[in-house]
Amino acid sequence: MSVNVVNKNIVIWGSGLDAVKCIYNLENKGMTVEYFLNTDCKINTFKGYKIYEPSSDVICGKFVIVATTIEAYSSIAKSLKKYGLKEFDDYIYYDWMDKKLALLHGNCYMEYYKDALLSSKEFTRKYSIYPNLYVCDNRGGEVNKAALERIDLWIHQNISENNVFSYKLSDSYMKKYVSEFCREIVVPNFVGIQAGMFPQCGQRYEEDVNYAIRNGEDLNGMFPYADNVIGKALDMYDNMDDIYNYCISDGLFEKEKIITGFEQWIAKIEERENRWDVKILDYILENYKSVQLFYDIIHPTELLMGEMVDRLMKKIGMGICERKNELTFLNSHEMPVYPCVKKVLGLKWSKETMRDGKFGKRAMASMNLREYIKEYVWWCYGKSLQ
Repeated sequence: MSVNVVNKNIVIWGSGLDAVKCIYNLENKGMTVEYFLNTDCKINTFKGYKIYEPSSDVICGKFVIVATTIEAYSSIAKSLKKYGLKEFDDYIYYDWMDKKLALLHGNCYMEYYKDALLSSKEFTRKYSIYPNLYVCDNRGGEVNKAALERIDLWIHQNISENNVFSYKLSDSYMKKYVSEFCREIVVPNFVGIQAGMFPQCGQRYEEDVNYAIRNGEDLNGMFPYADNVIGKALDMYDNMDDIYNYCISDGLFEKEKIITGFEQWIAKIEERENRWDVKILDYILENYKSVQLFYDIIHPTELLMGEMVDRLMKKIGMGICERKNELTFLNSHEMPVYPCVKKVLGLKWSKETMRDGKFGKRAMASMNLREYIKEYVWWCYGKSLQ
């Protein structure tokens, strides 16, 4: 719900373009601002208002409107909490004043949903999105209860009580705090469904490792999923040509295993879809043979995500987003669909390279199947194939 700032002793934190937008809108409503706050001040005034360095003297007893980028807001909010201020009661982000508040909750898919929703003028005229961590990144183990009580739109994946991160991140826990007037929309979640077109995924061998990268923060590393096809090839061969030829051969999996695994994957999606407000299985079944819809066992392609966004917008009651088809983070860990699997499942689409674009995790400028095999063996087994 939008935050009412009438009759508040308002001060604004910031002196950039966001602050310009904020003061312009407040003055046009005839509202009074006392002064501005900014760290490391290089100017003394901003549009005729005095600027102060943040301190208890100029913060306590005031209502602080943070007019910065939403990325900067999170760190500023931490500083305001140290002064004893409470979000919504004592400070807010400036874009929340006249809009309804939406919260997106789930895994990395939410980044795509957020970017797409923010590209819609129709959506942004009505809603602002509350900053919320992915479930896997939420080390605090819960979402701000004050935010849950105030949101008008809750878009989330179905998160079970026994998820591996925290009960307080589950649907059942969060529903205790969400208002009865909040609209809830559950969107698709493919995490944990497993194989589908990737029967090579399995448990890692003892000698098969995957190191964290980016100063240890990126726990997924280069190859988060074990590739049993390459693992078996290494048991038989020690040169690139033989391993590659094995990987493109027809006999990697029994035909019945590929078909059964795919059918079980579809059945799991169908079962989950009973809990989703945004349905997508019909689109998958109509298109999986002609176009690539998944990069790996959990990440959809931008094409499939785009369709889910359009269906979400329809559910909200708005037109489709003006989204772009450019590559995103979704293909970071793209895996091959092996030729024998494509043949059995009748997949007609072709793909020469993987992990394209700036987000693809690869050592070389381009990664085809041979390069995928070479980098996988080098990274996970410490061997250089020639």
